[in-house]
Amino acid sequence: MRTAARSAIIIGFILSGLVCFDGCPSVRAETLSILNTGNKMEGILVEAAMKRQLRDKGHTVTDETMEGYLLIVGVLPNITLGGEKRGVIGNIVVSSVSAPVSGNAAGTDQCHKEPERAQRITDVVGARVLYINSTLAQAPNEESLADILSTFAKREIRTTAEK
Repeated sequence: MRTAARSAIIIGFILSGLVCFDGCPSVRAETLSILNTGNKMEGILVEAAMKRQLRDKGHTVTDETMEGYLLIVGVLPNITLGGEKRGVIGNIVVSSVSAPVSGNAAGTDQCHKEPERAQRITDVVGARVLYINSTLAQAPNEESLADILSTFAKREIRTTAEK
């Protein structure tokens, strides 16, 4: 398994430990950031296509935000044993980002007892990150993969956004 995919999967597992079943804090549905876990051309193309598609749907896509949603994306080429490229594989983790809150407004006692791995992510991002959902997808090209991942992200954002 390649480094970028492994990193994306590890981040997904780490974020899955952050689930608060009392619900996510309120966030602005139109604001989001995309964190590309790799630096391969396929990942860069998927990130650019996702930004364009999400902006076309009315979302504000920023390089870094302290509120809204964080989309963690990992992309790798799907290469056969013979070395032939057969499309791309991607992973997306949808999470909400909220500014630090005081008191018990953020959830249950279990949510307040953040494990060390959750604190590491909070330290890197600069705010509390709550896992919402994640998926893996395969597509014949980068544009198609971006469409699949963007559609997944929009659906997850729509179901957790303020009404």
